[in-house]
Amino acid sequence: MTGTEMMNRALILLGYTDSQGSVSAEQRFKSRAVTVINTVYADLYFTGKQREELKPIKSLSDEIRLSERALNDVMPYGVAAYFAMSESDGDQQQIFARLYNQKRTASETANKIVDVIPYPEG
Repeated sequence: MTGTEMMNRALILLGYTDSQGSVSAEQRFKSRAVTVINTVYADLYFTGKQREELKPIKSLSDEIRLSERALNDVMPYGVAAYFAMSESDGDQQQIFARLYNQKRTASETANKIVDVIPYPEG
């Protein structure tokens, strides 16, 4: 997924669209997008225990290299939270920050294997 695709997903989640439901990626969003995306990218990258060095995106056409789950289920909410914060949209920022943190925590614990086979005690 590219930076542009991630920016568009976040803006759609926030409802920052035109009357047709299309993203009107104004310059104010584009100018902040790389920084916002890299902030969330670094958080998820190191949470995922990657072994390679993080290579932040330099333009919106660069690919974001995370798992499909992180890209589709977690990252858009973090990017949306930062965009809302940059727009002084406190209500949306709180909602999306909470969702992002819940989804990030769930994705971390979903990959852990837990012994669930019961065994008799004694």
